[in-house]
Amino acid sequence: SQLANPEAFNADRFDLLILPTGSSFPVEARKSLQAVLMQGGDLLCTGGYAFDYLLIKQNGKWVSYADFIRQQMERARKNPVPNGGFEEGGTGWETDVREQCQIVTENPAAGERCAKVTAENMQDGARFSYTLPVEPNGIYLVGAHLRTENVQGPGFAFLAVYQYDRDGKLVAFRDFAQVRGTHGWKRYEERFAIAPNAAKVVFHAGLYLASGAMWFDEVTCAPVPSEERINAHYGKPEDGLVVSPTQLTIFSPDQPITGTRLVAAPTGLIGSDWRSDGAVKGYEATAQLRQNARWVPLVTVQDGYGRFAGVAGALVRHFAGAFTDSTWAIFGVTNRDIFAGPQGEVLLRRVVRLLRAGVMVEQLRSDYAMYQQGENARLYLEARNTSARPQTVNVVWRLLSPEGKSLHQRQEKLRVPPKGKANTQWNWTVPAGAPDFVVVQADVRQGNVVLDRAESGFCVRDDRVIQNGVRITYEHNAFTLTHPDGSAQRVLLLGTDTYGNWFWSRSHNPLTWFREIQLMRDYGLHTYENLQYHPQGYRFTEAQWRELDAVMQLSQRFGLPYMAGLLIGQDVVVDDAMLKQQAEMCRQFAARYKNVPGLIYYLNGDFQLYLKDTPDIRRLWNEFLRERYGTDEALRQAWAPHVPEARLGEIPVQNAVSSTWYEVRTRDASEFQVSLMRRWIGALCEAIRSEDIEHPITSEYYQRPSGGIDLRLTMGEMDAANIGYFNAPQLDIAYLMATINWNDMRFAGKTMNIGEFGVKTHDAWAPERGGMGYHIQRTEWQQRQLFWWVVHAALALDVTKIQNWCWTDDPDSVFPWGIAWNNPLRPKPVLKLYRNLRLFSDMVPREYRRADVILVLPDNWRLGAPEGLAYTALMNAMECLLATGVSFDVANENDLPALAQNPPRAVLMPLAYTLSDASITALQRLAGNGCLVYLSGDPSTDPLGKRHASRLQNLCGVSLKDVTVHPSGLPQPVVEKGQAEPLRISVDIPIYHYRIGKGAVFYCPVPWETLPGKDVFLEHVAYTASADTNLYLQLLPAMDIHPAVRIEARQGVWRTSLTGDDALRLVSLLPRQDKQTVTTVRLRLSDAEITWEARQDLPCAVLIDEAAQPVAATGGRSLRINGEMVAQGTSAWMLVSMDGKPLPHSGFLTATLMDGGNLRWRSHTQGLSAWVVEWRNGQAHTVAELPLRKVPDGWEVACPPVELVLVCPRPSLRQCLAQISFWRAGR
Repeated sequence: SQLANPEAFNADRFDLLILPTGSSFPVEARKSLQAVLMQGGDLLCTGGYAFDYLLIKQNGKWVSYADFIRQQMERARKNPVPNGGFEEGGTGWETDVREQCQIVTENPAAGERCAKVTAENMQDGARFSYTLPVEPNGIYLVGAHLRTENVQGPGFAFLAVYQYDRDGKLVAFRDFAQVRGTHGWKRYEERFAIAPNAAKVVFHAGLYLASGAMWFDEVTCAPVPSEERINAHYGKPEDGLVVSPTQLTIFSPDQPITGTRLVAAPTGLIGSDWRSDGAVKGYEATAQLRQNARWVPLVTVQDGYGRFAGVAGALVRHFAGAFTDSTWAIFGVTNRDIFAGPQGEVLLRRVVRLLRAGVMVEQLRSDYAMYQQGENARLYLEARNTSARPQTVNVVWRLLSPEGKSLHQRQEKLRVPPKGKANTQWNWTVPAGAPDFVVVQADVRQGNVVLDRAESGFCVRDDRVIQNGVRITYEHNAFTLTHPDGSAQRVLLLGTDTYGNWFWSRSHNPLTWFREIQLMRDYGLHTYENLQYHPQGYRFTEAQWRELDAVMQLSQRFGLPYMAGLLIGQDVVVDDAMLKQQAEMCRQFAARYKNVPGLIYYLNGDFQLYLKDTPDIRRLWNEFLRERYGTDEALRQAWAPHVPEARLGEIPVQNAVSSTWYEVRTRDASEFQVSLMRRWIGALCEAIRSEDIEHPITSEYYQRPSGGIDLRLTMGEMDAANIGYFNAPQLDIAYLMATINWNDMRFAGKTMNIGEFGVKTHDAWAPERGGMGYHIQRTEWQQRQLFWWVVHAALALDVTKIQNWCWTDDPDSVFPWGIAWNNPLRPKPVLKLYRNLRLFSDMVPREYRRADVILVLPDNWRLGAPEGLAYTALMNAMECLLATGVSFDVANENDLPALAQNPPRAVLMPLAYTLSDASITALQRLAGNGCLVYLSGDPSTDPLGKRHASRLQNLCGVSLKDVTVHPSGLPQPVVEKGQAEPLRISVDIPIYHYRIGKGAVFYCPVPWETLPGKDVFLEHVAYTASADTNLYLQLLPAMDIHPAVRIEARQGVWRTSLTGDDALRLVSLLPRQDKQTVTTVRLRLSDAEITWEARQDLPCAVLIDEAAQPVAATGGRSLRINGEMVAQGTSAWMLVSMDGKPLPHSGFLTATLMDGGNLRWRSHTQGLSAWVVEWRNGQAHTVAELPLRKVPDGWEVACPPVELVLVCPRPSLRQCLAQISFWRAGR
């Protein structure tokens, strides 16, 4: 009650609040606490996740505030809206498509009735709507029960709330349920803050871009209290966590600490001699700084090996924002009182002394991030005094080499006024022979007491360092890394993503860049990107150029080619003048950095394409239409019934969306958008290539086409392209392989990369907290599972670069996407796994060989079709083709003439609608030249949607009798055999075989790949493994095309692949049902039988030599080759022979277990030992020796989770450590 009383507890009476109650705190004291801190009061949290267990007083007793809120929510759940259960039929409800929206009695959630929405086609969306009884500014819990059946497509069944103002303008909206597949009744709910200007708030429920059926029932809406929050554990879960300015952004639920002792941090603020032995558990003393504060570690944690394991105590010093002049001392240990006993008393005195002093550093910086030798470096320090008295402090400057060698030192006195700031500057001339990086350190002292320490740094230009970088080049569908020692690698590149906060956040400076890039190298990354930023007017200032210079040099210093974001997030629909400016910026960038060895030009990611009716874009649009149609009459006939009102030359720019299976106007609008993408990309590539013809150029696309942002059609002169890859749990793994295939451009010589993938483990994104889609909480194990999967799928499908989103959690906001924590910089367990998998992936050769089977996409049709229909159906085709185990490439429709010049064994073109005459001619030539051509759908239709029956006769050998509508909405020809012969490979689906020249055409008039009502990615995966439903399983054998790997398994659905080169072959096994069970799976090659006890939720792979002997492997349980045991583990494992010998004969191995446990392998080698290994400054070092047990057939070692274990003879240890170094020095 005293804390909650602002008259008793306020900043005039108290300077410091000590919180000795761990995570407990009375919620009624929130306002007074925040008021004190906002007026500059200080805070000391002695242990635990502060303010995470709020209490409220009820009936004279303290009870959990979370329980109180749950009780209020439970009451609200029992408050239905009038007729929310549909017992009065449709009273109060509106529908937009009446025939698809019904009140039914089919298994309601409660009562006698519920609502049902159906859609036969993905484009046939429909919804119910209900106006909610709410008031502006209120908080309401809205919920409903939902069940679904066969909801498939790019969209979903949804429940949503839309808010409109008095003019009917949309103010806010949010889906609180998005469901695909088949699911039983489940309640979904969310709290909604009603906008002050909301005049009408509507609940919507229905289907969006999805076919199938959804039912909903028991719709509720009731006011609930606003949830009081003091810390930032919870907020509004979006890409990042949206929190209020007065929430205390300290600690994080997904940032734990464990260890065996506490020691003073190197900052020296509590001295260097403080130590407390004993087990440590709790939460890291982290903070998200909002660019308003500095974070200073006080006490660090060490693990049982003596390694740094986190920060248990830290200061958060605010110099701006809501809590200006407030300092928080936070300690996160929960298993013991670290302030108890003599050592605890010492710690307490020293911490309180720091809080009482009131002097802190606000900023330490240099005017540039890079200097030349002989240039004057201007260093600035800004100090702040939060106390009411003037203070004089000593400022001790130190300039250090990266290794800690002193370069220069200086002291000066600085008088800081009360409640004010003071600045000082040091001009230092960079001497000849200065190191390539200088650490700037400034201590603020009173007597012998260090009150604060700040660090920064700057680069000193050194061309030797730059030229000693790892050179990256691109050719033959792979990147080549050439190291300073002259050795080269063509391997799967593992990388990560950073972003523009490096340049605009006060939490970053050249020293943080140095440390982060160094850690990337020490955790095995080959490359990284920064999204950078685009400068005002597309012209970099001198200071901005120097920042980029520094990042370039640091990247080369640590051997990581730098992927430089140039115009990330830019709209490609720009006028000619702006495009010229953008291209000139890219040219200047290339001119400055073309001699840097490790550089990738990254044009754009998160492409934007917003059509605008500006003079330049209208001119291009009308030129496009005039070239295609020539006359107004031809255009009107093609677009009918959507005839343009204006004449050619004056037609406004506008988008179009198809409402039927294909519309020419939509095709034209889509193709024009594709041309705008090509125009923009082409201009930038031309500008860069005018300066630099060597370094790779890339961009990042979405994982599926979006309008004209279509990877397959717009890459132009770029060398490669990334995709960002995200999806909901299970869906991300389910769609991974087919998504890689969709974006596979190896046939065109442009390799496939994954540029973003990742998850969050923070529980603010739990479903009950509003997490949904891919913005949802995963377990730490699910995070490891995804990384394991992405690496294995990339190796299996010949992806050449993968990068996760993102490198670290944000130091300034709750944005926990990283594989390393921030404040402090510290690797998450998944980063160790990622590093370990590099040792496996580096063994796998990258060699593209054109496949015998080419899948050709019907691009003209998909551009004019409803996007959901075309994409879903073609993805189904890819998934079904993957199920055959036959290797295939993917080509575009425009590639058909080139294919006809050099025919493959087979060309498959599913859904062959609206083909051009050139495509028809090319298909005929392919067959005539000996190719086996498969077509489904209706190739008699041309790009204008007109039908030519002669095409079916000439190409497929059948006669057109009629056309019906397939359940997918596509036209389905009814044909009779002419010269073609029916194939008896399917009971329900007709297939015709027609010989042309040396080859043949296999024709199926049924567009069966649409698979209406079936979700072959999640709900109906088994359909892909059944010859009754996957026609390719019968078609390819009929073509005498067989997989290189045959599979036998009694359980599960599996995919296999065979990649590599003649010397080393990678055999991969990838499960397609996410089940935590182990199954025996046997793979038969021409020269080997491989048997895994495989998990149905994790892939595995083995790299075999020319004698079919294993040299590297991963597994779920055990692996045998030709009946002989290779290895077995108690959790998912990796085992790699580093000396190139087969695993049983290797005397130099690396290993890891994803979840820890025992790994056993067959070995004929004697005298081995094992160590846990990690890397520092690029060099491998032992952490601790592990017991290695000799067993009758080999060896067994107990591996801690995700640690890297090195196995070799003791006398060879030093040599083996050197060999697995991540840095190769120049000659």
